[in-house]
Amino acid sequence: MKNKKIIAAAVCASALALNTTPLAISSNAAEEDFSGYVLMNIPFSEFYSAEKAEIGDVDAISSATNKYGNYGKAGGGYHSGPTAAIAEDGTITAVGTENGAKMQGVTWAVKAESLDAVKALGGIEITDESTVTMATFAKGKTSSSTLAGYQVLAESPSYSYYVLDTAPTNYMVLDGTTFKESSTDVISADIDAEVSYNTKWGDVELKLNEAENANGKLINAMVVTADDGTTKGFYHIEQIWAYNELAWNIDTTPELDGKKITNIRYYCSEKDADLTDSAVPTYANYVYDYRVNLDVLTVYDGETSAEFRDAGTISVTGLPTDIKNPVAAVSSVVARGETPVVIADGVAVNDNTIKTTDNAVSGTSYKIVVTGDNYGDISITIPYETGEQTTAVTTTTAKVTTTTATASKTIAASVKATTTENAGSAASSPNTGVAGVAASAALLTISSITAIALRKKND
Repeated sequence: MKNKKIIAAAVCASALALNTTPLAISSNAAEEDFSGYVLMNIPFSEFYSAEKAEIGDVDAISSATNKYGNYGKAGGGYHSGPTAAIAEDGTITAVGTENGAKMQGVTWAVKAESLDAVKALGGIEITDESTVTMATFAKGKTSSSTLAGYQVLAESPSYSYYVLDTAPTNYMVLDGTTFKESSTDVISADIDAEVSYNTKWGDVELKLNEAENANGKLINAMVVTADDGTTKGFYHIEQIWAYNELAWNIDTTPELDGKKITNIRYYCSEKDADLTDSAVPTYANYVYDYRVNLDVLTVYDGETSAEFRDAGTISVTGLPTDIKNPVAAVSSVVARGETPVVIADGVAVNDNTIKTTDNAVSGTSYKIVVTGDNYGDISITIPYETGEQTTAVTTTTAKVTTTTATASKTIAASVKATTTENAGSAASSPNTGVAGVAASAALLTISSITAIALRKKND
């Protein structure tokens, strides 16, 4: 390995000279040469509390999934449960879902007075000789990686640790059993950011393409700060799913919508570019403050409904009473990869009525996206039929989430629900774990076309 401890290398060299098996390094020997720094698995609540950031309930945000075996996306933190099962013939199967694998916390450097203080927290020691195989399942394919050395922390219990040889650039301080705010060498930059609403990833989605320093690194943690001092910490996979992409739902991460985002702090570490060999990069970490000036509109979580009066007229009810200058876009719901047909774009909503520029086509479902100066996109999906009039009702366990009409993505929708139509026409969301376009869950013959999208918060 690239980062073997000096004492380990010396022991191994002596053993090879004697043609004997290397001896394990005792805890006492490690204590004598303890550098004062370890790399440690810190629970989310304790890490973000030390950083003065609030977090949502990890159990409400994170669900058991095979995605956590993806070291590149989740390796900045650690998860519960093994993610790989290895058969006698060497076949590897992703078993994260079956084993309840869920993100548990952040892997970060810690300064401690003694190794005994570290051990007292109850974790296990990871050494250069430690290995683990992790697996993930995506797009019908199992991928696996064998991790070594400090990388094994990704699938180790809370407070597990790896002794560092030297002081890292950034670290937390262990005071008894409490973690204190990091000692940081912050690199700052001003960047532009983009926001979209009700996407398949969350109620609010940020694009941070200019956060270039974080590109190619493991994301260990992320903190978003608003102009009123509100500070929120975020989780891997469910919320942080790329260096330049971040999303959240307001029911689990409230109090950021309707405010101006002023800073996004990244906690990063060196990423192994090649997991196929046994070499591990020398550990190094980084903290980046990206200053932004981004207004996030209020996300509306009320109940809305829409009705086609005829092929070119739609009635909408349930919009917020204080919405300013509402306009609407109406597009056909299509399968993934197909281009939607836009029948209205930027049309003013007057007296809760939308006049489309082109007529709707019978047998087609349409997504209506209403935007205002003070609210993020409000989305409703309804079918249009001539002759036999229909009703589409979708009952959700949480809320409807859709891509924005102005986004440069195929317009699609997902529903946190047990019943959806056109399942598989949109990709599964890493945020919700639900696939498909939210159209109609039931078609009933009545005298008008009505669609109701129920949006209610998780308890």
